[in-house]
Amino acid sequence: MPQTAGGKRLRAPGSNGVSIGSKAMDIATNPEWQRLLPYALAGAVFLILLFNIPFIGRVLRALLSVALLALCLLILAQQAPFDPI
Repeated sequence: MPQTAGGKRLRAPGSNGVSIGSKAMDIATNPEWQRLLPYALAGAVFLILLFNIPFIGRVLRALLSVALLALCLLILAQQAPFDPI
């Protein structure tokens, strides 16, 4: 039971009162994207090289465009559901 002063609960200095069970929540200090950056750069270079191949590049650009269009439509459909009323 926490100590009380005049009917109010006292918190430890520097505590914001957010806790799960008896442990305070930890905040990540290193972002996850820094570990994925080399893979993203390598993938971008690989795609650039593939896009420069005459026939395969056209097909890949078309597939990428269709995939991005489908992703945008999916996000739009989730944000604005169809309601005919």
